[in-house]
Amino acid sequence: MTVSIGLLTPIPRGNAFVADVTRDFGGWRRSIADPGGFKAGTAQHTGSSRDRLDFFFNRLGYDVQEFSAGKLTWQGLVTEMTLTTAYGVWRRSLFSLFNWTKVIYASIGDNVLTNGGGESGVWLGYNAPTTLEQSTAWHTQGTYSIHIVAGAASRGAWIQQGITILALTPYDMRLSVKIISGRWLLSVVRSDNGESLAETELADVGEAVMQCSINDSSEYAGTIHIRIETVDATGEIYADAGVFQRGPIRAESNIIENPVSQSEWGRIEAILLRAAMTVEAANSEALSYNRAHAFPRTELPDSIEVAAREALLDETQQDSTLDITVAGYFATLNFRYCHVTGTADASAHVTSLATPADYVDSGQISLNTLPYQIEDRAPMPVGDELIRIAQAGDVSGNQWSIGVWEGRLLHYRPVPRELNYSMRGGVILNLAGGKVDPWNVKPGWIRLDEAPIRAPFASDDVTDDPRWQYAIEVEYDSGNPERPLRITRAGDAEG
Repeated sequence: MTVSIGLLTPIPRGNAFVADVTRDFGGWRRSIADPGGFKAGTAQHTGSSRDRLDFFFNRLGYDVQEFSAGKLTWQGLVTEMTLTTAYGVWRRSLFSLFNWTKVIYASIGDNVLTNGGGESGVWLGYNAPTTLEQSTAWHTQGTYSIHIVAGAASRGAWIQQGITILALTPYDMRLSVKIISGRWLLSVVRSDNGESLAETELADVGEAVMQCSINDSSEYAGTIHIRIETVDATGEIYADAGVFQRGPIRAESNIIENPVSQSEWGRIEAILLRAAMTVEAANSEALSYNRAHAFPRTELPDSIEVAAREALLDETQQDSTLDITVAGYFATLNFRYCHVTGTADASAHVTSLATPADYVDSGQISLNTLPYQIEDRAPMPVGDELIRIAQAGDVSGNQWSIGVWEGRLLHYRPVPRELNYSMRGGVILNLAGGKVDPWNVKPGWIRLDEAPIRAPFASDDVTDDPRWQYAIEVEYDSGNPERPLRITRAGDAEG
């Protein structure tokens, strides 16, 4: 007895049976993992050249089901294909398709200083410094900097006066300096009473950037002045490249969607993280990115040699190979980002994150009252966050499992501290001692019956028995009948 493989139309397009592709899927191998459930599979198409070409261009996203004796033993969807021909390597991938797009960016104000580097003239003196002049001796931008020599404390210059600011809005001030001597104060003060809203001091001789900020909790709205001055003695400084601007605020573009693509592939989200840009530029990039990625594209080789005559299809494809990658449906949970954030019970978060999903339905979601927080500073893919929730366990330290299994059902539940299999003579056995077919083995507790135990282990927890190992991943390889099963134990996993 062995397995058979069926091909069905994509889930969003009805999931109708297409063909039995067992003979076409040469070297079929697939894995099951915890976390994840049905994880990944690979095969090389062994059909005719025309069938390979048809599969390459028309079967992306199709449902792949593995059966044994009428029982579903694995399920996933075609996510990537690589066609190698005489003219190079061609690739199609579902992971480069996005039909829901948004840009998260930093909205930053323009520099409001009209002469922050002294290019258009000398700054206004503050308390009569000894020297206040434009200088070419040192500068970081343009032609000039401002050179100040102060003969006593509280001598310097006004960088600019009368700048209007808003309440509850962040502002940043920075100034490039070369300190020759003294301690210097850069400050942003209210114009009505001189109260400092932001300031920084520096006495290190040499080049530096002085920075200070008004945070978004300031309730002051009105005008401000900005100055540079000595603190408690004489000093000499060069100053250049002054910038005062509204500080960065997280902002988001319009959401751009392609409903035609979503009807065929489900919703696949892309959230682009960008630095400072205008809202118009953010909206434009979201639209451009969506248009470029809403449908699968065939990735061409870097270069193609063009033939002198038109070749027949059989000539171009006779030596071609088609490598197929199939992902379990847990991978599709990363098609969306977490739109639920904050702190809640772990199981409540799992329920919220799993719904809605185009490819996955909720199965058994066991109650777990562990308080779990999902941050909102950066977008987190749903599948990755679900794995982190499972890895957090519960308040009693129990191990939890999460994955997508038969029927594309997401299950989240504690791992029982109970034996699932034993291993003897290199063979996996069930608890009754019967041999388990390699394609029916799943992650779970395995006891190594032939391991020598010289003395009882001290723990009351049976899983601390050194013969017990938790298999986090099992891989079935149909092309290796002598050793068809590979097991990865928890200690071998990364992270």
